[in-house]
Amino acid sequence: MSDPNEYMSVEPAAADILVRAAKGDSEAQAELVDLCLYKIDVEQRSPSLGYAMAELAARLAAAHGDIRNRLRLAHVLIRASAHAYGVGAFEDGASHHAEAIALFNELADEGDEEAAHALNAIVEASPPEMVAFAGKLKRRSVPQGGGESPVTYWSDRADTCTKG
Repeated sequence: MSDPNEYMSVEPAAADILVRAAKGDSEAQAELVDLCLYKIDVEQRSPSLGYAMAELAARLAAAHGDIRNRLRLAHVLIRASAHAYGVGAFEDGASHHAEAIALFNELADEGDEEAAHALNAIVEASPPEMVAFAGKLKRRSVPQGGGESPVTYWSDRADTCTKG
């Protein structure tokens, strides 16, 4: 990976987005996702670092519960999956791939048509064992205490994780 300071330039607009995102502004977190993807797609910056940063920002934005940001996370995960497979990081690719399918499925079940279309396309192009594994994933929560919202994650385990 390249230097994160090099990746995120100190342009005033980028700095403003980053500051607002760090303060919990879900719109800024979504803008940060888009900025990271722009840097990958247009500026040809490091995709490995770019997808990691986009995933982080997308997870933060999705945690607010907005369906558009949850959909944004699913799209980032499927793109990160393709990149990981392409560089030989098969475990990371499979993990992102399965989580994206599960998230698209959850959103489609909630009535999101874009998610339903994306789910159909991804399932059609995915190995059957990947689709079967993704079908076993369930959203889990870890209580945070102190009145904070629980941390959520996907797992194929029947039990839940407790904060240690």
